[in-house]
Amino acid sequence: MIGIQGQQIPSWLPELSARGLKSVCIYGENVDSEEQLTGFVSELREVLGPEAIIAIDEEGGEVTRVDYRSGSRFAGNGYLGRLGDPEITARDGRLIAELLARLGVNLNLAPVADVNIEPTNPVIGIRSFGADQEMVAKHTAEFVTAHEGVGVGTTLKHFPGHGNTVSDSHTSLPKITGGLKELMATQFKPFESGIAAGASAVMLAHLDIGLAAPSSLSQEVVNLLRGPMGFQGLIITDALDMGALGHRSQLPSNAIRAMLIGVDLICLGPRTTLEEILEIETLAENLRVAELQNSDESLQRIKHFANRVPRGAKEVMPHYPQLETDVDFVTPIRIIRFLGESNAAIGEVPWYGEIVADYEVRTPEELSERLSLETQNVVLFRNARQMEEALSRLTEELLETVVPFVPDLSTQWAGKAHVTYGSARPQTKVLRALLQERRHSNVK
Repeated sequence: MIGIQGQQIPSWLPELSARGLKSVCIYGENVDSEEQLTGFVSELREVLGPEAIIAIDEEGGEVTRVDYRSGSRFAGNGYLGRLGDPEITARDGRLIAELLARLGVNLNLAPVADVNIEPTNPVIGIRSFGADQEMVAKHTAEFVTAHEGVGVGTTLKHFPGHGNTVSDSHTSLPKITGGLKELMATQFKPFESGIAAGASAVMLAHLDIGLAAPSSLSQEVVNLLRGPMGFQGLIITDALDMGALGHRSQLPSNAIRAMLIGVDLICLGPRTTLEEILEIETLAENLRVAELQNSDESLQRIKHFANRVPRGAKEVMPHYPQLETDVDFVTPIRIIRFLGESNAAIGEVPWYGEIVADYEVRTPEELSERLSLETQNVVLFRNARQMEEALSRLTEELLETVVPFVPDLSTQWAGKAHVTYGSARPQTKVLRALLQERRHSNVK
């Protein structure tokens, strides 16, 4: 499963398709608009043929590709888990699938089935339905059932469970100190419920769980899925270009390692180069036939999945019940946006994108300079760690004027913040209306 740079089909893709390459994953850089994406996917299907698998990360909330330029129209798992209404979760699963079906995408790399029991988890957080395993299992099953009912496949991720990590596998290899025993006790129920609900695929995480290889390259993990867990669908690696697996130069050899343990789809990550693909081909050709004993079974699973026909529907924009807020503004207010980087899974998706700020700052020092003792200072933070660092440097006098908003309180910071459980368009709409009621245009 390759990633393509930009919004043009590479000249080398038809030849590689004729040699067997049939899967492409859509990333944010491939998307300019929904209309453009529809055309892009159509071109891919013309090149790859009827057995094509076109995949995308459309989780809703913070992680979106279809709405990469504007922010997701869907509130996301963290909000849905907080809301606690499985029917709304099922509705969103169906609507996301119908959106992807209209675009020609047949595999969604969602939902996140991880149980986010580590508050400071830097990469899962509100991408998870929550910290209660039973609740996450319920919402995962509802999402999968509704989504698969449209004919667009779902992918349970990140098996065997990324919810209790304190590092990001995009940059390093997270360690699970309790190994598989810990994960079975704390992370497995949502994967089991998702498999029972008919999930088409399971994505393997890059984790150190005390085995001979990272979990994404572990025969034991694949055997666990195929054996005790009874999963017969597609097994996919998380992107092999991620820092957890070392330098990108190791990508071709890691792809072969994944192939040899029975992985069906090998996600190479964005911007796959022709050189990398050719090196993988060369390495595969040098393998003995006996070493590729899983390949025929994988091909059958891939063909079986690709034969499904998704059913599109007329576009519907979702509406959500408003979560309660206890914000008690006094006027006037000043709005400050604290700019900052997100993790690689999110990319450059706008956050609270439709809210116009009086000032934008990048450092705690700049924030301090823009705060006014004569107003309430509404500060929009990108994430909780950024908020913790910035607010911990303020004087008590300035801190008293700050009304912080943050998508996810994934920190042990003792102060009070207003958590919106995402910063996609549904949350932004509610927050923008709240701020407009209190905002005075003469406050600068």
